[in-house]
Amino acid sequence: MKKIKSILIILVSIILTAFILLSTGIISIPNSQDFFLLENPDEQAQLKSKLEKLGIPISIDKKGAIIYDSKYSQFVQKVAKEIMSSSYPTSTIISYVEPKYNELLIEKLKTNNVPFDIEYVKHEKHISLSYKEKQKWIPIKQEIDNMFIKDHNHLIK
Repeated sequence: MKKIKSILIILVSIILTAFILLSTGIISIPNSQDFFLLENPDEQAQLKSKLEKLGIPISIDKKGAIIYDSKYSQFVQKVAKEIMSSSYPTSTIISYVEPKYNELLIEKLKTNNVPFDIEYVKHEKHISLSYKEKQKWIPIKQEIDNMFIKDHNHLIK
């Protein structure tokens, strides 16, 4: 009975050690692959270019994800993080204190065919606007801002 218990403890220890080494990237399964797909297409192209320049063998799948040997995982993640941290935001989130102004903004955006997304944070509606469409939505937002100021002018001193 003691031998079986000892063997089980040794097996569990080996399995846990292997799991920790694999999950941290210290070792990798030979011929296994990982992939990386950044949301921003420009950043994804930048990552692809940089990995190719560094001589890391990669391929691209149908969705545009970069596929590479898992032994490069930590390095690829580091390069991707550098690229993402040096880029500018692609969108901004807008939310007025009073929900009626959010609704006014949404209606004006729809009327003017300006693309936007709605995100909910703690059950509050927030409007996500792309910086690519900035020239279209800034005048609309300024109009709503002016309405808000006019409606609350008596509170501003």
